[in-house]
Amino acid sequence: MQGIGFSASSTSGSAIAADLVPASRLTEGIGYYTLANTIGMALGPGLGLNMFQRGSWWLFGAGTLIGIISLVTGLSLNYERKQSSVKKSSSVSQTPPTC
Repeated sequence: MQGIGFSASSTSGSAIAADLVPASRLTEGIGYYTLANTIGMALGPGLGLNMFQRGSWWLFGAGTLIGIISLVTGLSLNYERKQSSVKKSSSVSQTPPTC
């Protein structure tokens, strides 16, 4: 279950980040997005284990509640993609060739 959620969020998050960052700063924006995800994946398991061993197990329940609220909020958002700046060529025929 966690793998399905991670794969869906990482794919959709990357696509949304690429769509929201201006084209002139796309590589910088994707770099920051990737850096934030990498730092979170590197530090998260160790911090979680440390907190669990110190008796902060109640934080996992709070995290589950926040995750459920985030899921409901995310499903209710209406995301509009930007219009593509690529123009369609009028020289390309839309009708199939006849033999």
